[in-house]
Amino acid sequence: MWSPVDQWSMVHTLMILAANQCLVTAQVDVTVAFVHAELVTNQHISIYQPAGCCHFKNMVLNLKRGVYALKQAPRNFFYYLRKCLVYKELGLKQSSWDPCLFVGINVIVVVYMDDILCFVKEDSKIQKVIDALKEKGIAIHHEGIAEGFLVSHTSQGPATYQGCQWVPASGNINYPAVVGILLYLFSHSYPDIAFTVHQVAKYTFKPSHRHELAIV
Repeated sequence: MWSPVDQWSMVHTLMILAANQCLVTAQVDVTVAFVHAELVTNQHISIYQPAGCCHFKNMVLNLKRGVYALKQAPRNFFYYLRKCLVYKELGLKQSSWDPCLFVGINVIVVVYMDDILCFVKEDSKIQKVIDALKEKGIAIHHEGIAEGFLVSHTSQGPATYQGCQWVPASGNINYPAVVGILLYLFSHSYPDIAFTVHQVAKYTFKPSHRHELAIV
């Protein structure tokens, strides 16, 4: 049911390769990714009409394409994207040991959910990949260099003791969201901050003002 997701070790390896070989990188995002892929022919899925769409009472909608929250949608989209990437105009071949890695002449492509990372020798190669995918009907846009993919975001909440007196969080910052960002960073880019991040993460449910100061 689930779509394969590339390992972070592969992303890190390609980032190192790009730095070593002076490769041009790009991050390309697929807009409303899951809607691109049609459902498999033997799948018949119906949904209630969304709010505001009441033209046909006592009737349901028959899905023709994937939607978000449909558990097989990520897998269907991956298969659809794979078919587009191995299309003869791009000439990419899927790796036999990493399903999210596609390699061609002077082009390396990694798929991470609805993000595509490209590693090439020349800028024109990136545009060629983008144009070829657009010709196949994929709505994509160039977000920038692949290095920006390593920095992401997450979600919030307020909560220690000042001596024996607990001082509530001010609420000026979204504590859980900041902790989420720190967890992401230590997992993928800065392992040296792991111990500190784990300490502040203990108080995500009910942080105090001192905890806020610790993460600022």
